[in-house]
Amino acid sequence: MGTTVVVWQRCAAGCALIAHVGDSRCYRGYASQLDVLTRDHSVVQMQVDAGLLTPDAAWQAPHRHLITQALGLGEPISVAVVDSPLIPGDRFLLCSDGLNDMVAPDLMASRFREFNDDALLADALLADALAAGGRDNVSLVLIRI
Repeated sequence: MGTTVVVWQRCAAGCALIAHVGDSRCYRGYASQLDVLTRDHSVVQMQVDAGLLTPDAAWQAPHRHLITQALGLGEPISVAVVDSPLIPGDRFLLCSDGLNDMVAPDLMASRFREFNDDALLADALLADALAAGGRDNVSLVLIRI
């Protein structure tokens, strides 16, 4: 059995480095935007990249949980690394697929606009994931700049 991971690190150059394997994600919330900074290592993401699925259709795809990389399977992995600027007021959300598979992207963005308090935002996102069925573990971390 394998696991996915997302890691966030502040770098000296005033940016964040985000590394991930699998379908755990990092989002950046700023102004009224919520952007996904990571790209899933999954069959569905490969279909999106090939133009076979739209991102909206991918969120509802029945096999979106099939990942192409995970830690602990004994297979070689390729850790993806991206960077993001750090701007005061930005919030970063690191989460497992138990959150991003259960909470629709529009609802997640709406929650970021609705809750400025990080504890209330975390509670709302967790409640949304559980209300949608909570079929997997739900892990999340919020980082405010």
